[in-house]
Amino acid sequence: FHKTSTREYLLRILNDKRFIESAQVVAELKFDIPRMYKFHKEKSMDVHVDLIRVVIASEEEENETQSTPDSERGEDNNNDDAE
Repeated sequence: FHKTSTREYLLRILNDKRFIESAQVVAELKFDIPRMYKFHKEKSMDVHVDLIRVVIASEEEENETQSTPDSERGEDNNNDDAE
């Protein structure tokens, strides 16, 4: 489970990893989180979460990916997006 508000970021990161075959949201849920500390103002709070299915690539697929140069996979290794 992961917060729905971070879905786009999380799926982008997961799908960019070479050892992950796929990642997709399979359900959207609400978790009711009860007040845990005295300073919490609300009795409880609903938090929207996603159930994400992650498929790990087999060793054979991972080895094939590692042996193929990035340029042949259409990947760009520059870090222009790094923050």
